[in-house]
Amino acid sequence: ILRSGKLSATGKLSQLLTRNADKRAFEVVIGNVTEESISAAIRLIDGAEINAKPNGIAIEVQDERDVDAVIDATRKAGGSLISVLPVKQSLEDLFVAPTEPAKVNSTVPEV
Repeated sequence: ILRSGKLSATGKLSQLLTRNADKRAFEVVIGNVTEESISAAIRLIDGAEINAKPNGIAIEVQDERDVDAVIDATRKAGGSLISVLPVKQSLEDLFVAPTEPAKVNSTVPEV
């Protein structure tokens, strides 16, 4: 990625989309539970968002520790875990987000 004519980020697309480790979010998809039965417990998790999906309820959390809290709340409500996936930033977020200047190998000419 070039910013103002200088190389600001390099790597495989998959690496670039997950590079921002301090803002790593997770999507936890649960089933066999209603949104009403779990929403009180989920509201206690800072930054958690609940979204209905065709295959269950998706809950996005901002921290890996919050994944455990969602799983515990799901079990208490009699639900089941369907999946846990890291949330990747979009290409738009990648190109718009500020990045630190990349360390450029001396054999690579600056643009």
